[in-house]
Amino acid sequence: MAIIIFSYEKKINMPDYIIKGGDKYKIITDHLGSIRYVVRISDGAVVEEIEYDSFGNVLYDLNPGFVPFAFAGGLYDEDTGLVRFGLRDYDPEVGRWTSKDPILFFSLGSNLYNYIFDDPINSIDPDGQIAWVAVGAVIAIVGVVSLIVSEVYKDFTNKSRVKPACSGGNCHVGPPLPQPDDYYYKAHCPPPHPYTEESPYYNPLLEKRERENPHLEIERFEVPPPPIRYQQEWERIRR
Repeated sequence: MAIIIFSYEKKINMPDYIIKGGDKYKIITDHLGSIRYVVRISDGAVVEEIEYDSFGNVLYDLNPGFVPFAFAGGLYDEDTGLVRFGLRDYDPEVGRWTSKDPILFFSLGSNLYNYIFDDPINSIDPDGQIAWVAVGAVIAIVGVVSLIVSEVYKDFTNKSRVKPACSGGNCHVGPPLPQPDDYYYKAHCPPPHPYTEESPYYNPLLEKRERENPHLEIERFEVPPPPIRYQQEWERIRR
C-alpha cells in the first residue's frame, strides 16, 4: 500500500502539498479550499483538475481518486457523491446536509439541514457545525479572539485606565483586582478609609452595589481586601 503524506501550511481544511509515489505535488485551491489543480513539482505537469458548480457538484474530474479532497476541502466519496466535513456529510446534489446540525440551533440557523445559509460561494463549514466566511476566516476568528483577550487583559492590568482618587501623600490607588466587579474606571476624592488606609474608588458598577448595600450610598467605598489586621472591621463594613 502506497503511503501518501499531506502537508498543511495555509489552510486548515486542505493540504498545500502531497507526497505520493516519491513525487511531490502542489495543490492549488480556490478561496473555499476546493481543489482546482494538482501540479507535479518536478515537471509542472497538471495531474488533476476539478470543476464544480456553485454548490459543489463535480462537473469535471481529470483524474478521479488521485486525491481524497474536493469541494471546500471536504473528503469526497466518489460512490455516493457525498462530501464529508467533520461531523456531517454534505450532499451537493440537493445542497443540504444529510443529518441535523449536532449543535442544533446554536448555529444560529432555523433549518438544521441547511448548508451554510445557502451561500456556498462565500462560506465554508469545515467541521459540520457552523459556517465561516471563507475569505480570511481563520485570520478573522483569531484576530477577534486575540482582540477580546487583549482588551480584557488590558482592562485588568493597565493602571492608566484607573484615575487616582486624589493627589497627596496619603491618598493612592491600589492595584485593580482581576474581577469585573472590582475594576474601576473612575475615582473621586474622599479621604482614605480609616481601616483599609486605601482611597475610595468609584465605578458605574457601584450603582448596583449601592442598591444592594446602602452603606455604599454614603461612603461610595469599594477597595481591594484590607490587611489582615483590619479584616474583621472590613467584613463588618461590607455587611
